Amino acid sequence: MSNIENKGASGVLAFLVGAAAGAIVIALTTPKRGSEFRSELKASGFRAKRRITDLGDQIQDRFRGGSDRIEAARDDLKEGVSSAGRALREEMHHAGQDLRA
Repeated sequence: MSNIENKGASGVLAFLVGAAAGAIVIALTTPKRGSEFRSELKASGFRAKRRITDLGDQIQDRFRGGSDRIEAARDDLKEGVSSAGRALREEMHHAGQDLRA
């Protein structure tokens, strides 16, 4: 993940943590019945969990995409090295034949 993506993910995570903290402060400072408060707190927890799960999925998708690109680059590099090796062996073979002739 690049530096910019790290900063973006950190910023989103900081926002989510701040939003959750703000929701808890508001919930704790608003006068409500106990059952109503618990219900709202539970709903806030579920929303926060869903947001964090979504963020985790997004980050995982970015990593997955990066690993696919790395794997493709690795395969291209292997093929390039193999091809260069074959070409070098061929050149050496032809050079040996030229020296014998």
